[in-house]
Amino acid sequence: MSLSQHNSYQYDAYMQVGGSPVYPAVTESYLHGQKVQSQFKKHANAFRYVCFGVILLAILFGLFQALRTGIAGVYKVSVLSSQQAAVEKYYQETLQENRLLKDRISVYSAPAGIEELARNNLEMVGKDEILVRSH
Repeated sequence: MSLSQHNSYQYDAYMQVGGSPVYPAVTESYLHGQKVQSQFKKHANAFRYVCFGVILLAILFGLFQALRTGIAGVYKVSVLSSQQAAVEKYYQETLQENRLLKDRISVYSAPAGIEELARNNLEMVGKDEILVRSH
């Protein structure tokens, strides 16, 4: 027997030595087994598709959450930046007002400032002076 003949017999399981094909007997149990295997493959494929779908949905949900979190973060940063600007403006106004109040305190702490306050706001006059009101 040559090598090529040996290989052809090795790969062709349904060939007899004489050359005529021999097929396995097709019985009801064989057909049932094929049907069970086919159903098993269908179920296995369905299971794979379900798993793939669940994994795909989980990935899409994760991406959606990441996108939503990113957008919410950008929005919060924007709001906080505008609030920070408003607080900075109010702080500067308060500093300016405090400077003015400190200047007024220093002016009115001196004797000349106290006299000015008494004359202008309290309508007081010094000795030998007459109060004149103009309406």
